[in-house]
Amino acid sequence: KQLGAPTSINVKETPIDTLSNILAKSMAYSLDEQDMVIQTHRFSASNGSKRVEVNAELVKLGDKIGSSPNSASAMAITVGVPCALGTHYLLQKTSPFLNSKGVLRPSDPELCRQFLKDLEASNVSFKTTSSSTLA
Repeated sequence: KQLGAPTSINVKETPIDTLSNILAKSMAYSLDEQDMVIQTHRFSASNGSKRVEVNAELVKLGDKIGSSPNSASAMAITVGVPCALGTHYLLQKTSPFLNSKGVLRPSDPELCRQFLKDLEASNVSFKTTSSSTLA
């Protein structure tokens, strides 16, 4: 779809509202279109004698627009599911994370394992590969 200049501009209260209105009309998905989210994470570490590299990739396709009343974009899924899981953990009376104080970082192994398991159960998962070499 070509993004050309609109034939008429509906001026709003602020410039950003005007631009937002133009983009919402020109960039809206048509029926049967879908979005895609791609994430790539690369980590490497070495201890002097050995170097390890881990790659994690996520490719998530959203539902086709209009395919069902409950269709969701990939952006909505990859933002909403982690947020919902975090809320679920906080509201669970039996959650092991309730005893933690402050901001929980994703470096907590127990939290990470549970979070990734629950993401996968919600059909959001990373493909992970790793390699090691002598430094």
